Amino acid sequence: MIENHKMTKGLISIITIVRNGVNEIEETIKSVLSQKNVNLEYIIIDGLSTDGTLDVIENYKENISIFISEPDNGIYNAINKGIKLASGEIIGLIHCGDRYENDVLQLCYNKYLTCKSDIIYGNINVLDIADGLDLQRTETANHLLLQNKMSIFHPATFITRACYNKNGHYNENYKIAADYEFFLRNFRNGVLFEYFPFALATFRTGGVSGNANKLIRELFSIWHIHLGLLRAIRNSTMRLNNYVYYYLRKKMVVLIIGKINYNNLKIKKYKEND
Repeated sequence: MIENHKMTKGLISIITIVRNGVNEIEETIKSVLSQKNVNLEYIIIDGLSTDGTLDVIENYKENISIFISEPDNGIYNAINKGIKLASGEIIGLIHCGDRYENDVLQLCYNKYLTCKSDIIYGNINVLDIADGLDLQRTETANHLLLQNKMSIFHPATFITRACYNKNGHYNENYKIAADYEFFLRNFRNGVLFEYFPFALATFRTGGVSGNANKLIRELFSIWHIHLGLLRAIRNSTMRLNNYVYYYLRKKMVVLIIGKINYNNLKIKKYKEND
């Protein structure tokens, strides 16, 4: 078992987890290493990549504080490894394919010094693709809605080392929603959240959280444990109804107007919201 390292005041630890992300990992690494005026510890946890990812990481090894490549037991097992290796006063998680906006680490650390909250979070840019075009929208975060849904965004959140030490890490029994369980658990325990009203990171859609059936099962368990059975049933029913509604609506629209026209409408909507 990896023991927790001693905390270094003023240090920010950033953790990236990756497995076979050769086409995305460089952008993520660059977004971390380009941060200015920050005392940075950069940790990369790789799950034994076989696609050339390790070669890309090798190009930046002089600027990476800690790098390990070994088998893991899922995303949150890899994240917990990184946290146990981290020495920073605050810790951020930016996974392969995601990226930080410019100078956010300095801004968030200054915010931490001012507010002394254990969880500092902001908005996020969501990157989608239609017909080969990158489409971006900004989602607003609000921790006050956590009892209903995942209402803050992991890549745009920074958590103190003290918070992890006091309230524990990510529950590895959950393979998709352990981040939500962590935030809800801390919210229910009275941990202080601080909202930073800017987009701090860009997140690519897709990935493991797109598995709706597994996600709803995990969410039900989390709501049941932290909020009770009735609230779990209510939240799960609403979540399922919304998923079915939007899924069927998309299917009907595509069936009526065709996939090309649907993507054109999607592109038009994004442009109108720019």
